[in-house]
Amino acid sequence: MITVSIYCYPEREESKQVIDIVKSLGEEIPSRVIIIDLNEDLGMAEYFQDQNPVVQAGPYRAKPPHKKMDIRVTLLAAAERDEMNMKDPNYQANLSRGRSITRSDRFNQWFSKRYPWLFSLVLLLYVGLAVLAPVMMNVGANGAANVIYTVYKPFCHQLAFRSFFLFGEQAYYPRELAGIEGILNYEDVVGETESSEAVLLAREFRGNDFMGYKVAICERCLAIYGAMFLFSVVYALSGNRIKAIPWYMWILLGLGPIGLDGVSQLPGMVGINMPEWMIIRESTPLFRAVTGTIFGIMTFWFLMPQVEDSMRETRVILSKKFAYVKALESEESLAE
Repeated sequence: MITVSIYCYPEREESKQVIDIVKSLGEEIPSRVIIIDLNEDLGMAEYFQDQNPVVQAGPYRAKPPHKKMDIRVTLLAAAERDEMNMKDPNYQANLSRGRSITRSDRFNQWFSKRYPWLFSLVLLLYVGLAVLAPVMMNVGANGAANVIYTVYKPFCHQLAFRSFFLFGEQAYYPRELAGIEGILNYEDVVGETESSEAVLLAREFRGNDFMGYKVAICERCLAIYGAMFLFSVVYALSGNRIKAIPWYMWILLGLGPIGLDGVSQLPGMVGINMPEWMIIRESTPLFRAVTGTIFGIMTFWFLMPQVEDSMRETRVILSKKFAYVKALESEESLAE
């Protein structure tokens, strides 16, 4: 006996006709019919879109417009495949796995539906701990704060003149090269920034009572991960329905601005005489925050819908399996 899954909206007339056709073929092709209601899973409904009802038996699938002959051919192909593989131990093992729900199945089903919120939680913790570090420094919990700074060090340069500060005179202390008037520059309160020793010091420097204490990730990273967090929340609230942007939009609008802003600063970090024609510049905190925010949004706008495509396929497979197991349990309870 083969298993026939029908993905449909059971209340619709077309679905009722397809169900009747499949059941009418039961005498010729013994089968167990499972109705999977697309009303109960919006993600799966979106996966099939207008291609429903869908009749699936094993790897074979019949899509609309449905004719009895097409459905019969689909079921016959599945029955022939089932008969040919009856003595194959691997095939039997696969059938056996399909008749039981494992913890992995339950976790995968749960994760496939809630992953945007999990991404949001991870990003919130990542950004939150980075901001917590200066808070802990300010209240005297230096040991715990230093652990956070150390953990984040492999993921960000942590240069003090490219980081936000809390609890001090200013929110940031950029290099004099940035050309921001009316504020204290990093050189004014700490010292020069061009030598390798000065750059290392700027990475290790965490602040003081006058300047405040720096966030554990730089201005650009804070904007990137903060934007990713906000987009993942919006994506989850949308029901995972936001469509992906084309790859060239991600390159032009996401990668382009942040790449130009970041790479154009490199000559200003070398610390030696450069050709007169070369632009020597230092980006401002505003530019870093804006380009980081755009990059974070565009990256998740490009990636999240693609993750959803994969997760939707997982949900379809698991929905079929859960429905099949439920049907088996119902038959066994009726038999008792």
